[in-house]
Order: sequence, then structure tokens, then C-alpha cells
Amino acid sequence: MSQGKSMVQRRKIATSALAIIAGTSGAFVIPQGHAAEPDSSAAANPDQIQEIIVTPEKREQKASDIGATITVATGSQLKELHVTDVSQLATVVPGFTFAYGQSGGPLIALRGIVFNSSELAAAPTVSLYTNEAPLPYSFMTGGAFLDVDHIEVVKGPQGTLFGQNSTAGSINVIPKKPTAEFAAGTEVTVNNFGQLENDGYIGGGLSPTVNARLAYSTTQFGSWQHPYFIGAYDNGTSNKGAIRLLVDWTPSDNLIVSLNVNGNYDRSQQEQPQPRFPTVQNPATANPGLLTYPIPTDARDADIYPGFSAELHNQLYQTVLRAEYSLNDDMKLISITNFVGGQAFIPENLSGTGFPTAASFTTARDHTVSQELRLQGTGIDDRLNYIVGGNFEDDHLYENNLQDLINYSGLTPGSVLNNDYRLQARAGGVFANADYQILPDLTLTAGARYTLTTEAIQGCSADGGNGNVSSLIGTYSNIFRGLAGLPPTNAFVPGGCITLNAAGPHPDYLPVSVDNSMNEHNLSWRAGANYKFTQDMLLYALISRGYKAGVWPDTSIIANNATVPVRQEELTSYEAGAKLALLDRKLTVDGSFFYYDYANKQFSTYIPTVFGGANILKNIPNSNANGVDLDVVARPVTGLTLRGGATFLHTQIGEFLGYSHNAAAAEQYKGSAFSFAPKLTATFDASYSMPLTDEILGIVGVGGSYTARTWADLGEAPGNSIPQYMLVNLRAGVESANGWRAQVWVQNLANKYYIVTTSSGGDEQTMTAGLPRTVGVTLGYDF
Repeated sequence: MSQGKSMVQRRKIATSALAIIAGTSGAFVIPQGHAAEPDSSAAANPDQIQEIIVTPEKREQKASDIGATITVATGSQLKELHVTDVSQLATVVPGFTFAYGQSGGPLIALRGIVFNSSELAAAPTVSLYTNEAPLPYSFMTGGAFLDVDHIEVVKGPQGTLFGQNSTAGSINVIPKKPTAEFAAGTEVTVNNFGQLENDGYIGGGLSPTVNARLAYSTTQFGSWQHPYFIGAYDNGTSNKGAIRLLVDWTPSDNLIVSLNVNGNYDRSQQEQPQPRFPTVQNPATANPGLLTYPIPTDARDADIYPGFSAELHNQLYQTVLRAEYSLNDDMKLISITNFVGGQAFIPENLSGTGFPTAASFTTARDHTVSQELRLQGTGIDDRLNYIVGGNFEDDHLYENNLQDLINYSGLTPGSVLNNDYRLQARAGGVFANADYQILPDLTLTAGARYTLTTEAIQGCSADGGNGNVSSLIGTYSNIFRGLAGLPPTNAFVPGGCITLNAAGPHPDYLPVSVDNSMNEHNLSWRAGANYKFTQDMLLYALISRGYKAGVWPDTSIIANNATVPVRQEELTSYEAGAKLALLDRKLTVDGSFFYYDYANKQFSTYIPTVFGGANILKNIPNSNANGVDLDVVARPVTGLTLRGGATFLHTQIGEFLGYSHNAAAAEQYKGSAFSFAPKLTATFDASYSMPLTDEILGIVGVGGSYTARTWADLGEAPGNSIPQYMLVNLRAGVESANGWRAQVWVQNLANKYYIVTTSSGGDEQTMTAGLPRTVGVTLGYDF
């Protein structure tokens, strides 16, 4: 090795040592935005908790200057804890929960705010962005964590700057940016199930004005579910990959143009549910084996019937063009053009058993074009920061849910129901936001956004092709027609629509294709005050209101009078908090109290019909939630960083009379908790770093999370209960001045068997387990 290269590497290890001792490599999260990335003061006092620059208000600020609950995690921290996608954020973000809906799609919640429905093509409550460019639906988020610089999770409505569908909050993923200097690296991870992960990057300057960075990742192998009674296959193997190209072009001092082209695919085997207890609809025709089917005792237990394939067919591509033009020293114009195409295919063995009872196969596709144009700048001696702009988004969606009801006791064996719908959502908005420093220590903030949305649906629920369902619905149609004085019909045919025209004053009960639309508009707003009574101590108060767009139901619509959308929901948040840095910034304490006034909460429920319980979407007029967020960071001695975060939450449904599962009985929901809203979620971590030699650093850490009991549906029914659980993770590693690093790690050290969701599978209530104990080794090298 040349002397010059050795000197560079020694500088690198010295910098790494300071960063790690300051808590950047071993720590899991930066609570409330307190960053561990070193600034110029790190060398003077490496034990201080350093700041990080974040952009939740679409401009660069210290997180401790922003009056909001923000959690920031760096890319290196996510790697240390093996947080590779959104589903694992509960490890680093208190108040975050992730689960799967009835069709296997992702459900993302912050502070208990989530839309729990089987629709994949439905607007979420938590918006996710890649460097401010939206991924509008939750099924698109699987490959977002590639080559991350840091992520910013902001709790509470973000409608003024990030638009509707962010009533719970927003997640902004910031990729690592291209640099003029050459950089390259790779990392390989293998675990005890044989899963192999590899990611890498290469980048540098292509010309004096152009920098580029190419990153990739792939995950292969690793079946971890296996049969335990009469199942046919192992399951859970991985086959997925992602790639991203970033190009920054700076043709002049006034103009920066950035191109982000990325894509990912996932052909892994979807984790399959486990049976929890039988819920047979018709005991006379049900498979008697369901009544005595053994309940699993291990997360790895999963029976799959012969012929069922659990392979996903998910993919996404995105192209983002961002242009930033400085009009003068105090004002710039920013344009973000975003093209997204995503697809998901999710298979689900609905009974969770080795008996071929019922299965669901859900396909969703979306093509999105969005454009944002904004003007932002400073004024009045830099005391005013303002943003004014507008945006437009056009989503073309397709969703198909095919239910293969092979031996479901409620219908003729072999019945197949094919729900096939096209949807469109168009939204346009104008927004403004301003922060004004009226006194040296007091800043007022205010913002508003007006949004106009049009949503349309076309399609029908249809017979799957063999005529079983169309024959049944045709029989009921003729009964209804006879009661109405109409002649019999033979319009219900194999493979044809079976949605009945039952709406209007004179329904004819013939098959009909749904063709409906709705228009909505709303005004999101925020107002608050930030008071810094010292440089390191902030008090704030914030009132904000956000909206989630309405949703059309698109699953099992037997009668078109059930095609009633849920209207937009409204959440008004009252939040007050403090961000404190104490003991020469060796201790930070961030806390906030929030109260949510929740109007027209959207949820999925059942109503009674002549065909049994029918699934529909409803609005609950009034609900509320309140709680406390708390984050603490301490550096008691050099090299040791202690962190803890918790969200205490209480949620409550207002007056609402609905129905229990399958509409068997009327049920009063008043006073029940929200779904996926545990009263306590907590994260904790301790990391210790020290030089082992002049060129090698040692790192050890222990961390984990706790989630209190919650429910997978409203009403707190025992069958929907998700018991409390705590997870503990360990890690130990070394990092060398020569560019290599190694780590051994254990996740779920106690091999805790825990449930993340539960749902109805027709003749069986099922549950989905979290991952069992996983042991792995990671090796990396940076050139």
C-alpha cells in the first residue's frame, strides 16, 4: 500500500472513530431529530450529541429547531440494525406499527392512525416519499430503503406541505447523493436460514458539472416457514432486487438538475398465515378436519395446500426529475416531476391450513404522474421563510381480487369470485407556508393547502368462470324480480358480472357494471409557535388539520347499492412539546403531548344481506386519540450511547352502531380502541465503541422494542387480539482503516413467538407471525 493511500485510510479511521464514539455507527435512531452525524464541533467534544440537517418543511433546518415530533435515522444506523424496508421501522420509531391487511397488503400506522382494509388501491394515512417525490400507495414501498443517507419520520398531519393522505404523518427517504470524488463499496450478509443479501454502490464525477451514483441490492434464498401437520411445501424464500441511478448536473451556479431513476422487483414467497381457531360458516358442509386442526406453536409453522404458489409478482419503476433554479440569493424556484409505475400480486392461503379451503389472489397496478412547482425563499432580514406552490397528481389504478373458494362451507364447492375494477384518482392543490421570527427567540409558523380531488370506479364483481357463483346469484335475482313483478332472467352466465342492479326506486336486479365517481375538496392548515429560550432548548405548540381522500370499495360487491364510498376523513391535531439538550449536550430529552380530534374515520366492516355478511366501507362520525411521545439520548462516558423512545397512546371510537364479523349481530363500537393502536410502544438501545488497535475499531450493541397488546380490527373482539411482545437484538463488529468491516448479529434473541396481525379466512380465523430468532454475519468493504 502506498504511503499516500495509507494516510488517507488513517484519516478515514480517525474520522470513523470520532463518528462511532459520537454514536453514529452503533446507535439505532436519533430520537426527535437529534442527529449523531458529526459537525465541525465533533472533534472538540466527541461526546456531544450532534445535530443533523433535515427537510420535513422542504428546506434545510436543524431538527431541534422544528416544532414537531421527528425521528431521524441515518443509513449507517439502519444497516447496523438490518432495517432494510419500511416493515421493520418499529425497531427505530416508537409509535410506528406495520401489519398486513386481509388481502396481504401492507398497513402502515403512526400513533394508531391507519386505514385497515383489504383494498390495495386505497390512499394511505402515512405518505412515503423518496426525496420529496411521492410513492402514493403502500404496496409501492418495498424497495424504498436502497442506499439511504437518512430517513425522516414526522408524526401528525402533514397536509400543508406534503398533501392529503398524510393524516398520520410522513416518511421521507433521502438517498445518498452523488459526489465528485470516486466512491465504491459492497456488503454481503448471510443468515441462519441461508438467506443471502448483497448491496453495493459506485459513483463519482463524470465531468466538472456532472456527478453520478449507481446503487443496487439483491436478496436471495432463505426459506424459513415449514410444514408442521399436513402442509405441502417450505415457504419464505427471497428473490428480490433493487437498483437506483442518481445523476446531478450543475450547469451553472444558479441551476441544479437531479435525475433519480430507480426500480425494484420482488418474486419472493409471501409469508403465509397460520390457523388460530375455526370459524366455519356452515358446519353441515365444512371440512371436519378444520375443527380439530392443530394450532401452531412456532413462528416457522405454516401449512400450505398442494398446488398453491405463494410467489409474489411485485415490481416498481420510478423516474424523478428535480430542477432547482436560484432567482437570486434569497429566492429559488423548484420543480419536481415524478413518474411511477407499480404492480403487486399477493397470494394468500386464507385458511392457513393444509386443506384446500379458500385462497385469495390480489393484483394491483398503478401509473402515476405528479408535478410540483414551488417558489421558496427568505426575506425581512432573513426572519421570514416562505413557500408558495402547487401540485397535480393523476393516478390510474387497476385492482383485481380473485377469491378461489375451493371448499368454503358457505358456498358451493369450487366457487370462484372475481372482483375486477379500474379506478382513477386526480388531485390538484395550491399551498403556502411561512415561518416568521417575530422576536429573536420566538418564531410563528402557519400554512395552508387547498386540494380538489376526483375519484372514479368502473367494473364489477364476476363469476370466476365455472358458473357456480353466477348460478347462485341468478337464482336470487329471479326471486327478487318475481317479488317486483318482473319476469325471470338468464342474464347471469359463467364468467359474467354478478353485481346486482339493486339501486334506485325501480331496481331490475340484472347484472350491472359499476360506473361511479365523486368529487371532494378540503383545506389543510397548520399554525404554531416555536420558542427557543436557549440555543439548545425549544418549546413549541402546533395545531394542524389534515385529510385522507375518500375510497371506493372494490371487493365482493354483490349489489350495487353497496357501492357507497367512504368520504374523506379529517384529523385535527393539537400538539405541544419540548426539545432539550442538557449537560453540555451529553443528554437530550424530547417530549410532546398530542390530542387528535378525528372526524369520519374510515374503516372496513360488515352489513347483513340475504347473502350473509357483506364487507363494506364506512365512516365513523367522531373519534379521538391522545398520548405522549418521549425520546431520551445519553452519553454518560466516552464511547457509550444510551437511547430510549416511547409512545403512550389512548384511542377511542365515538358513538357508532355497527355489526360484528359477518354481520351476525349489531355491535356498539363506542369506547373501543382503534385497530393497530397499542397503548405503549417503545424502542431502546445501548451501544459501545472503542479502538482495539491503531487501525481497528470494536463495536457492540444491544437494542430492541416493546409493543403492548392491540387489536387487528375495531371492537376489541378476542379473536382480533394481538398480544404484547418484546424483542431483544444483539450485535458486535469491527471496522478497519483498510476499508473492511464485519459484524455478527442476532435478532429476536429469545426466539419470541409473536403475532403482528390476525384476520378472517372464511372458515378459519388466521394470524401472521413475526420473524423467529435470526442469526447473521455481515461483511463489507469500501474502496
